[in-house]
Amino acid sequence: MSVEALVKKVKPGYVRTELGLTQKKLAALSGLSHVTIIRAESGGSIQQLSAHAIFKALNKERVAQGLPKLAFDMLDWNVQGDD
Repeated sequence: MSVEALVKKVKPGYVRTELGLTQKKLAALSGLSHVTIIRAESGGSIQQLSAHAIFKALNKERVAQGLPKLAFDMLDWNVQGDD
């Protein structure tokens, strides 16, 4: 069994709340709409560029708070065309 199979993926919304960010604040930090953040956090399908924008914003905030960066694959995304 691979290490990746043993690691439980984390919901983007969990990471956001852990950082003390609101959905609107994350939308502003990522340059995306509030609706896109809601869709990403509820498991809806989002574009790869949107997922990376959210990921970069979350990691930037993690570093600012003295936390280690996350790997993209650690988050539970539903990316369009990623089947």
